[in-house]
Amino acid sequence: MIIATWGSIWQKTLVGKRENEMPEIEPDGFVYGPNDSGKKYKSLNYHRHMPRPGKTRWIDLFTRDHEYELFDTCDKNSWICVDGNYWGTLDGKIRLGVSDERFSFCPSNTNPLVPWHGYPVRGSGKDYQVPESILDAWLRDGIINNIIAKRIRSAKI
Repeated sequence: MIIATWGSIWQKTLVGKRENEMPEIEPDGFVYGPNDSGKKYKSLNYHRHMPRPGKTRWIDLFTRDHEYELFDTCDKNSWICVDGNYWGTLDGKIRLGVSDERFSFCPSNTNPLVPWHGYPVRGSGKDYQVPESILDAWLRDGIINNIIAKRIRSAKI
């Protein structure tokens, strides 16, 4: 059952948010943080229940709190590529997006006054390919195994 799997993987992958941490609600989304490295994260409404054409959406089971926790996990584990983008996953198999996306992508943000944001992506599309350095980090950290890494590299996930 996916829910049981989700919970065990969730505990293994995510670092968890702080007690009593409540996001700041803004018209276009919820702002979390700052985290331990001083970064804020915004869960945008248009990646949730107010979709825009061309924008991916998180599945409902993957809450805004989960979204922030995955961003924080990416930051703490340095799952950042040479372009400055954060990449996240629970295990490479579990869906995060409504169109079978299994990875999170947080585009580079060089302005510390603007919160980071992220959205679900497929790791094998022409626009988003999980970098080899990220696959190596996920393998090192025990997030994915060699079989999943091979499937990501061959664009099967």
